[in-house]
Amino acid sequence: MLMTNNTETVKSLGAKPLLSLILWPNRSLDKKTFFTLMIMIIGAMAIPVIPFIGTKTLLIILPFSFGTTLLLFLLILLNYRAGKLYESVKIWPNLIEVKRYEINGTHKEWNSNPYWTKVKLYKESQKIQNYLTLSGSGREVEVGAFLAPNERLEIKQKIDTVIKQLY
Repeated sequence: MLMTNNTETVKSLGAKPLLSLILWPNRSLDKKTFFTLMIMIIGAMAIPVIPFIGTKTLLIILPFSFGTTLLLFLLILLNYRAGKLYESVKIWPNLIEVKRYEINGTHKEWNSNPYWTKVKLYKESQKIQNYLTLSGSGREVEVGAFLAPNERLEIKQKIDTVIKQLY
């Protein structure tokens, strides 16, 4: 209730956030490199097939060569789709806002007052090392679960620095 008013107040004033972060998964293969890689793989998969052109053995080898290339292509496209996931973390003097944008286009939002927000880093979680959460307004949300452990530690330090400057 009160947080909604704070959110509207901060956004209506047009105040710039003290910290604005966009977090996304590592994307190590850009589209140009992807197409270059696919051309190289198609060429490499064609080399073993060339000696069998004109024989019945070609019909045995070709589906496996084609299937492998198609499977790799589809898996890389699936990985690109997963790359649409990202999070936005913004901190104003009286508001912290975390938005998580999902692959399907929906988003989840969490708001809290920085004064009451706790930044927690679980060093040895069961599944994830340096598991980072923000808790406040009766909820605890994870931040940057798709990041590397050292990146989550860096994000925690940035958020802590801004909050300590406020209070």
